[in-house]
Amino acid sequence: MTTSRPPGEPSVADLVDRLSEQTARLVRDELKLARAEYTEKAKQGGTAAGLFGAGAILAWFGVGTLLATLILVLALFLPAWAAALIVTAAVFIAAGIAAAARQEEGRGPHPRAGAHGRDRAPRRPRDQGADLTCPTQSPCPARARTTA
Repeated sequence: MTTSRPPGEPSVADLVDRLSEQTARLVRDELKLARAEYTEKAKQGGTAAGLFGAGAILAWFGVGTLLATLILVLALFLPAWAAALIVTAAVFIAAGIAAAARQEEGRGPHPRAGAHGRDRAPRRPRDQGADLTCPTQSPCPARARTTA
């Protein structure tokens, strides 16, 4: 028993063809839109990174200018070479303190270390020098060498 379709309705094959064409077009359009959005965000991110870099460079110049000002102020009371030497020594001392503080912060147990500084992750037998060919219950010459 076949049912006839009205003359204005498309066949199932036509509907499937149209569906595949529309799906492909939709995916292409979405990819174009996503590409355009990410391009715009990348431009904004690049601009922000450039401005941040420019700010960092200007801050660096500001620190240099501040140190020069400090040298000039000390030069009012001391010879210029002594003022420059004092400021340079102070900068190196501050750098040393910062490096020592970082080094102290970096010390401590390994991130994977558990109690008593031991690794929490189990080690493989070959990492401990064991010979995997020896049976575990019988005497093994390789095991005798490693334990002795």
